[in-house]
Amino acid sequence: MLARLTRKFRGVRLVGMVDLWECLLWSIIGQQISVAAAFSVRSRLARRTGAVVSWKGIEFEGFPTPERLCEFSIAQIHGCGFTRQKAEYARDIARMFADGMISDEAITSLPFAEARQQLLALRGIGPWSVEYAMMRAALDPDACPVEDIGLRNAIGKAYGLGRQATVQQTTSICEAWRPFRAFATFYFWQTLF
Repeated sequence: MLARLTRKFRGVRLVGMVDLWECLLWSIIGQQISVAAAFSVRSRLARRTGAVVSWKGIEFEGFPTPERLCEFSIAQIHGCGFTRQKAEYARDIARMFADGMISDEAITSLPFAEARQQLLALRGIGPWSVEYAMMRAALDPDACPVEDIGLRNAIGKAYGLGRQATVQQTTSICEAWRPFRAFATFYFWQTLF
């Protein structure tokens, strides 16, 4: 299966994110909502916090710095489309980054297993978010978000299940891809477009 996908999507590479803060905030935004809804929330957050840059008449939306997000109340963040709980998670993690309790360097310099444990200890960051961060920010070639709905849909389709693969099925299938499960995940994600 993977051989067929690597031929079809030749050249797919892991797409990283510039920093861990952005990756964790994006994972909080994207929890339990569609990709389209997540982009809408991110857009409102960027505009509310002033994380928009214009260049040659085109506007580009980004993410606020942790320090900037800390200037906003939970209610203001909630007003961008976050649930109240997600707004709390985002503010808590922003505060930890702003206060130096978390940093890109500290997390990405750790062995992957230790980095996972440190991230899992953060309120609002679960296994999916950790694997996503390890894949996108730490560039761990074996990170695998087995709970990811997109990956489960792609596996269900590719293996002719007639439905989304369960987390257990996804975990079992992905074991064969070690130690490059992140790369395999990116190939399977390509089948969704």
